[in-house]
Amino acid sequence: MNKINQLTSKLQLAHELSKNFTGGWSNDFLSAEDFSKALGEAIERLGNGDKAALTDLTIWFMPAGDWDDFVGIEGQDLANEIYKMLLSQA
Repeated sequence: MNKINQLTSKLQLAHELSKNFTGGWSNDFLSAEDFSKALGEAIERLGNGDKAALTDLTIWFMPAGDWDDFVGIEGQDLANEIYKMLLSQA
């Protein structure tokens, strides 16, 4: 499995987890639902070869980023793992 496929697999886990949260807000999103929708779209773009999606994903999963605003401690380990994978794609 190549690095993009491994990253996409982890991102899909994150997307499933993000669907469990509602409300809230962050710097870039008005609700957890908006974030989850955008995450799903970014994963799809990445899966279709759009490397520009990496920029959004990196911002969303960086420490104290949008992911942390909505998911918090429950998804911290997964977010850290994804963030490291995203940095290795740069």
